[in-house]
Amino acid sequence: MPRSDVNPETVPDVPGYEVVREIGRGGMGRVYLARQLNLGRAVCVKLLTAPDAEHASERRERFRREAKILAMVSHPHVLTVLDFGTLPETGEPFLVTEYIENGDLRKFLRSGRAVPAAKRRAILAQIGQALVHLHAKGILHRDLKPENILTPTDSLVKVADFGLAVLLSERGDLTRTNRGIGTLVYASPEQQNGGPVDARSDQYSLAAVAYEMATGKRPVGNFKPPSTVEPTLDKRLDGVLMKALSLDPESRYARLEDFLADLDRGLATDSLPSSRPLIATGLVALTLLAAAALVYSVLPAREVPPQEVLAAQGVPEDAPGPSAEFRRLTSMRAHELWVAQGSPEGEEGDEVSTANWFKAEEQVRKEVEARAYEIWLSQGSPTGAEGAKVEGPNMRRAEAELLDAALKAAEKVDDPKP
Repeated sequence: MPRSDVNPETVPDVPGYEVVREIGRGGMGRVYLARQLNLGRAVCVKLLTAPDAEHASERRERFRREAKILAMVSHPHVLTVLDFGTLPETGEPFLVTEYIENGDLRKFLRSGRAVPAAKRRAILAQIGQALVHLHAKGILHRDLKPENILTPTDSLVKVADFGLAVLLSERGDLTRTNRGIGTLVYASPEQQNGGPVDARSDQYSLAAVAYEMATGKRPVGNFKPPSTVEPTLDKRLDGVLMKALSLDPESRYARLEDFLADLDRGLATDSLPSSRPLIATGLVALTLLAAAALVYSVLPAREVPPQEVLAAQGVPEDAPGPSAEFRRLTSMRAHELWVAQGSPEGEEGDEVSTANWFKAEEQVRKEVEARAYEIWLSQGSPTGAEGAKVEGPNMRRAEAELLDAALKAAEKVDDPKP
C-alpha cells in the first residue's frame, strides 16, 4: 500500500491506523483507505462529518447505531466491521470496516442494459440471504441500492452502508423525524412519506434493484412489467416484482423468504436449467477448496509456520488459536496463492509467505462462515439463545466438512479411478 498522500493537517489522527487517501464522502461522513498498523492490512475508516451544533447529538447517535448494528452481524454477504472508537483530540467517533476495492453493483448497470441472467440470479440470491439474516437479527437496512452493494469479485457481493439502518424495536422512535430518508426509486413509498416501516420496506428496495438488474431500467413512475421492457424475461417474473413493488406494503409479500423463493423461480428459466434456489453459496467455497486440494496434493507446500503468523499479529504464544481444521484449510489455500505467484523461493518467497497466510486465512474464514450459514438454515434458522447455542458448533462443523471435502478431492487426484 502506498504511503499516505493526504495532508496530515486536514485528517484526524486515528489511533492504530495510517490514513492513505479519501475514497468516499457523503452526507454523514467521509471514508478513507487506511492501513491497520498492527496487521498491515488495508481497511476502510469512516469518520463522521463535522456536524452542525443543532444536529450534532443526533448524528453522533446515528453513527454509533451504525457501528452497533454492524457489530451484531456476521455474514458472508454483509460488510464486516473491524473496529470502533473515538478520536483522541475531538472525541468524534470512527468506524473501521474491511476494504472492498472492486467497486459496487452500479458498475454493472451503467450501460442501461440488463445484467446477464446467471449473474443477476446469483447476485440477487446473495443480497436476499443477507437481508434474511439482518431481519432475523431485528435489523432493517432502509437504504438498499446498487451503490450500497459492494462487489469484492464480479460474482460475490456484500451489503454495506448501514447509516440509515435501524433496529425493529426502535423504528417507531425514528419515523417522526425521518421523512424522506433513503434514495428515490429504491426507498419504499411509506419510507419516503415518513410512515411506519418494516421488513416489507427492504423487500421493496430489493425488488427495485432486481427490476433494474433484469431490465436495465429503474422502476420509476408508472413503470411497466419487466417482461414488456425486456421480452426475454420469464413472464412469471412480472407478477413477482410487481407484487413486491406495490405502493401499499399490505399488497407485498408477507414474508421476505416467500418473495425470494418466487423471485428465484422467476429468474431460473433465464439463467440455469435447474430451478433450485441459489441458497448454497458454500458450493462456491467447496469448488475453490477442491482446486486448492488438487494443487496441494501434487506439489510440496510452502507454509508459514503458524507461530510466525501469530507473532506477526502480536498474539501471545499461549493464546488459544484457530482449530486444526481451520489451520489446515488455510495452509492449503496459502499454498495455492504461492503457486499462483510462480512458487517463489528464497527471499522473494519469504516476502510473500506471511501476506499469503493472512489472505488465505481471510478467504477460508469467509468460506467457513458461508457453510455455517447453510447449516444454520438447515436447522430452521434459530435465533436468540437457541441461535447463539448452535453458532460455535456450526462453525466447527463447517470447518470439518470443508476440510473433508478438500481432502477427498486430493485423494481422487492421487488415486484416480479408470
